Amino acid sequence: MSNNKDFTLGDMITLQRGFDITKSEQTRGIYPVVSSSGITSYHSEYKVKGPGVVIGRKGTLGTAFYIEQDFWPHDTSLWVKEFNGNDPYYVYCLLRTLHLEKLDSGSANPTLNRNYAHQIPTRKVPVDVQKNISKVIRSIDNKHKINTHICAELEAMAKTLYDYWFTQFDFPNAEGKPYRSSGGEMVWNDQLKREIPKGWEVTTMAALTTVLTGKEDANFSTPNGKYKFFTCAQETILCDSPAFSGHAVLIAGNGDFNVKHYTGDFNAYQRTYVLIPKEAKHYAVMYIAAQKRIQAFKQGSNGSIVKFITKGDVESIPIILPDNDVYLDTLNRILEKIEHCERENNELTKLRDWLLPMLMNGQIVVVDRP
Repeated sequence: MSNNKDFTLGDMITLQRGFDITKSEQTRGIYPVVSSSGITSYHSEYKVKGPGVVIGRKGTLGTAFYIEQDFWPHDTSLWVKEFNGNDPYYVYCLLRTLHLEKLDSGSANPTLNRNYAHQIPTRKVPVDVQKNISKVIRSIDNKHKINTHICAELEAMAKTLYDYWFTQFDFPNAEGKPYRSSGGEMVWNDQLKREIPKGWEVTTMAALTTVLTGKEDANFSTPNGKYKFFTCAQETILCDSPAFSGHAVLIAGNGDFNVKHYTGDFNAYQRTYVLIPKEAKHYAVMYIAAQKRIQAFKQGSNGSIVKFITKGDVESIPIILPDNDVYLDTLNRILEKIEHCERENNELTKLRDWLLPMLMNGQIVVVDRP
């Protein structure tokens, strides 16, 4: 295996600027349009045969994306025009380790110049070794994708069950039939201005939890922290010390008002509401009920320049409670399975991030056994 210092990324692959296309020029189709942030839409035409590799050129720099199918690389990206016989997935793995974001050649708008990228020194690795490395990393990536898909399906299942049981009230009765559709007794509820099943009750978020907020600012985060740090952004970052522990529902007080759930030790940004149920059985129903209110928050939030949710908004979220904990337990088990998959994905990510650079620089060698 050669460590030729004169061998560069440009000797290995050829990067090419993507093709400009506006939203109005796109027609609905099956081919992904890949920008600097990944797949942003689908078009009826493609420019490049898959599989391919794309990296961010403008805005979000250097992030690599592996695309299995034919695709359209957007003008904000660079795509690998020539692999020169190298394994595409290995190239994708390599680009993930090169920190291409540091090659910013732009001014106001960060830009990655492909000529700079081509000059990066790299190792000349035989294709059979490349394929062995790809096999290891791809197996981890694929398991991560499977877990992510499972989480999405479980999340959809929980919301569907909530709609059937807590909104339409067609939970299974003693005979296993849908309660309301089978003539189950309903009573009027003044708070909701509708009928609910007899024996059920309506309460508020304030009755089930003490609504807290995080105390930290964005600078509290650390890249290699041990604990989750929840902010108002979709992505969860890390920090070095926790302030909360338990089953928690996290509501972003501004931004897109996302709602997350998490079990464990964590910390939170000062505009993030932290809801830890007084009784663990209310965990899932609090989470889904909060999600159901998101649209109302977006339409009726306070503030002029930066819209936000108040503590009172959160405390007043109505919660419907059944007369049988089995319905609560079912939703909680689904959330538990989701969090199990998410914890496994965190471990997979750590394993991949530990292995990848050592595989790329030859510290670890993959042996292809018969």
